[in-house]
Amino acid sequence: MRPFYAIPFHRKIVRQAFRNRNYHALIPDHCPAYITMERYERNQRRIRDNQFRHGSKGASRDGQSLLTGILFCGRCGRRMTVFYQGRRNVLRYQCTTGTVDFRASRCQSLSGQVLDELVAQRVLTALEPASLELSLMAADDLESERRRLDDNWRQRLERTRFEADRAKRRYQAVEPENRLVARELERQWEASLQDVQTLEQEYARFRQTHPPTLSDQQRGLIRSLSEHLPVLWRASTTTHSDRRRIVRLLIERVEVTVQGTTEQVDVSIQWSGGFVSRHEVLRPVRRYGQ
Repeated sequence: MRPFYAIPFHRKIVRQAFRNRNYHALIPDHCPAYITMERYERNQRRIRDNQFRHGSKGASRDGQSLLTGILFCGRCGRRMTVFYQGRRNVLRYQCTTGTVDFRASRCQSLSGQVLDELVAQRVLTALEPASLELSLMAADDLESERRRLDDNWRQRLERTRFEADRAKRRYQAVEPENRLVARELERQWEASLQDVQTLEQEYARFRQTHPPTLSDQQRGLIRSLSEHLPVLWRASTTTHSDRRRIVRLLIERVEVTVQGTTEQVDVSIQWSGGFVSRHEVLRPVRRYGQ
């Protein structure tokens, strides 16, 4: 039988594959996979979105900016850059068109505070009808997380008890004449029993502070917090990263266009569902004539 590479038809296929750098073949659901094909495609889309290029949002970076990666210039279409000025790190958005070619003037720039406040206000307005549903989802997520932690504690306790039982069987199986071996096995048995007692006490304290199910009072507290979304949004425990994550889930793109050199700015918000809302804000200016 001739080898694989000697068959003319197969040799042509191999040559074409090497020419196209196509060294692998994808057969969906042929072998057991770690993740599903849908999960893989979602991961690939997220990787593409995290790339800092024109057609993607880019990765969410540090800083107080709310619109990093999703703010675009309405004049040239380029992504606007985030700047922090002065000792107080004043946020400012600026289009970098014209920085490479010094003969061209820069497009536009504006204060980041007024724009972020507008977007935050619109996001909170959009979340108001879903506040009750969000509170119920948060309560369910909290209960599932507590059940997961409770299962983890019970598995740890089960393993510790199994080790104690095995130490007991080893001690009972030793011959009485082997006093040194019996003494060591007895010490190990007592240590494992002490570990079981310590873990049972820690698990009891955990059950007191973190019951598997939420009480009516705790559910009412979550519901009352969801009714005060602006307070949660501005709370010190809510980080800039949390706010950016919420904005990116609801908003795909924001475009701004300064009307000439005046203080008036046209803002276009493209939401995730495809709806586009248009607004106007007033930016701080340097001269009264603007």
